[in-house]
Amino acid sequence: MMDFYTNGLNFMEKIIKISFNYKGNDSEVNYDHIDDGYDQINGVLEYIADICVIPDLIVAGKPGATRKAIGKLNLSAYDVSDVRFQLETGEWVDVEDERLRNV
Repeated sequence: MMDFYTNGLNFMEKIIKISFNYKGNDSEVNYDHIDDGYDQINGVLEYIADICVIPDLIVAGKPGATRKAIGKLNLSAYDVSDVRFQLETGEWVDVEDERLRNV
């Protein structure tokens, strides 16, 4: 398990569930990825981007057009908010909004 830092606390526990709001709809999903990205929090944010934002960007492209590489995403600009995750201990941890701006 990765060590990560948020809200002034250090954790070395596995993230088991994530909760977020996307376009006004609350979602809660089981999360079983380990070391998915820069750290566990970034892995959670990349997971959200993969299931919500990236499909929207791909569908929005014109058929046959060359797609530009997708760089850093601002999840807030795609109506993602209220991201939090649950640790194996049962504790829920809020992800700071500024983390959503550079995924």
